Amino acid sequence: MILRQILVIDDNGSVRDAMDRILEDLGYLPFPAVDRSEALEMMSSVNFSAAVIDYKLGEDNAGEVLRERHPGLPVIVMSGKASEDELQTLVGGEANGYLRKPFTRDQLGSVLT
Repeated sequence: MILRQILVIDDNGSVRDAMDRILEDLGYLPFPAVDRSEALEMMSSVNFSAAVIDYKLGEDNAGEVLRERHPGLPVIVMSGKASEDELQTLVGGEANGYLRKPFTRDQLGSVLT
């Protein structure tokens, strides 16, 4: 069985660790990245099935990261701080879905299927 490889970009280590456990439990192979540069380095060598990106990454935001590379990559944006309008705008343009933090295992699984 080939596991779907999921890029996870979040600058919070606790969130990355939790996402790793949840994604593994759901049958995915997570690749955690702390920021844009680490994610772009991974994207140059791994063919990801999807990416789950924190809306705010230090000075960057998810939209900036998405425009960098791989415009066809399915992207889910997660945030506990972005407004509903901001998330809806991303989903309408650059992202395929979003998760409001905190979210459940089932919500993550549902948005990735």
